[in-house]
Amino acid sequence: MKKYVIIVAGGTGTRMGADKPKQFLELCGKPILVHTVLRFTIAIPDVEMVIVVHPKWKKYTQNLLQEYLSDISSKIILVSGGETRFQSVKNGIKTLKNAPDGYVAVHDSVRCCIKPSDIENAFNIADKKGNCIVCTTLKESIRKIEGIETQSVRRSEYLIVQTPQIFTLQDMRNVYLQHQETEPNSITDDASLMEKYGHTIHTFLIDDHNIKITTPQDLILAEYLLSKI
Repeated sequence: MKKYVIIVAGGTGTRMGADKPKQFLELCGKPILVHTVLRFTIAIPDVEMVIVVHPKWKKYTQNLLQEYLSDISSKIILVSGGETRFQSVKNGIKTLKNAPDGYVAVHDSVRCCIKPSDIENAFNIADKKGNCIVCTTLKESIRKIEGIETQSVRRSEYLIVQTPQIFTLQDMRNVYLQHQETEPNSITDDASLMEKYGHTIHTFLIDDHNIKITTPQDLILAEYLLSKI
């Protein structure tokens, strides 16, 4: 089936303290968003792409794509994001509401260090099992908050959830176009919402290179990781 990707790039990146959203900051000579787009075009050359951006940065993003990705920029659909991640993904799904069925991967724009091979493998798992979300294991001990106390828990029983998260386009339409978000930012990822509507979630474990760039310190690590891909 066809393969789609919705890249969520609507954040303003206030924790970064920069003069522009973090997805537009440069690493290794290219904006973070460009690196992310390239990871998917390398993995799936014929992937159809939707990028969801804040309305204020839509024209800026268009110019950026024309500058760095002029050969494919005309094939990328830019969509205005909503006030929450859920609303932004929903806007992306609406753009594909009349598209042929296939698998759609939702990915954070600032996870630019995802390996193309991991993207391919995640799509293959989704094709076999109906969906796939990328995860990694915990490397440190964790504790659960119990009121004013904390309790040790076994880290082997938990996973760190990342993106891409891949589902059939039909399943995404059915869930996202009917769900009403009653509490802002209550939906932090696609898997938790799909699970709420009865879908069994399948995971794919990767190593810990697929970081989400959030702070200035992450930029240093991401630059190193990009140099190794």
